[in-house]
Amino acid sequence: MLAQQTSFQEHFLAQDRTDPLLQAYAERYELAKLVVDAKNEREVFLILNAWAHHWFTKFGHPSVKTEDAAAIIPCTEAGHIFYCAQYVIVYVVAATALGYHARPVSIRLKDYPDPVSNHNVVEIWSEEYQKWMMICPTELLFMSKDNVPLNCYEIGCEWHKNRGADIDVRFGPEQKKYRPTDEIFVHHYPNFGDIKFTTKAMDKYAKVAHIPTNQLLGQHAGKSIEFWEHWEHVHVTDTTDPASMCEATALAPYYNPT
Repeated sequence: MLAQQTSFQEHFLAQDRTDPLLQAYAERYELAKLVVDAKNEREVFLILNAWAHHWFTKFGHPSVKTEDAAAIIPCTEAGHIFYCAQYVIVYVVAATALGYHARPVSIRLKDYPDPVSNHNVVEIWSEEYQKWMMICPTELLFMSKDNVPLNCYEIGCEWHKNRGADIDVRFGPEQKKYRPTDEIFVHHYPNFGDIKFTTKAMDKYAKVAHIPTNQLLGQHAGKSIEFWEHWEHVHVTDTTDPASMCEATALAPYYNPT
């Protein structure tokens, strides 16, 4: 696994912070102004989570194909439909534009029968905790243990160890606390139905794939973050494997932002 981690870090395709497209994205959506009153880093992350979530008024099979964050929001405003991957793309680019280190993660059931991932989430680097933190803009939540945010690998390990007995699911900007075995109503979407967080959502942390890029402004047309087989240096971990290390330091080598 160490060799795979090293390969992921060395080959990660990082967004150029001086890219005019990234700067234009930040200016267009006034991202600095959006978080100017945030009291701490976690609050910034949660403001961005609510901001990314609110653009999507429809949910379902995408009515237009795009991996470009700059195109997604105008498409939602025009009435187009998207899946979770587009929520993640919008969040990652916004966080990157504000100077944070964020990356897309694709998660899947252990025995899912085809290569389509079950769900997409974000990991963002926390300077406060010196670790990665999972953020889900689709379900508007993150998870913690002893009030410390968890990354995807940790969530999967905790769930398969004891069904997340020590995990808190923090929902919405208010960080309302739930158990991972609770059912949480997230949003109702016309012509799709309700989005709910359930134990099935936790089961999806069995296979965790870190996609080796945060370049999500159209640089990788045709390479969706929903599929990981076509990313040469993707890092996939099975959190149900007893041999896996369920430790907070397990992902430290991944795209170390320093």
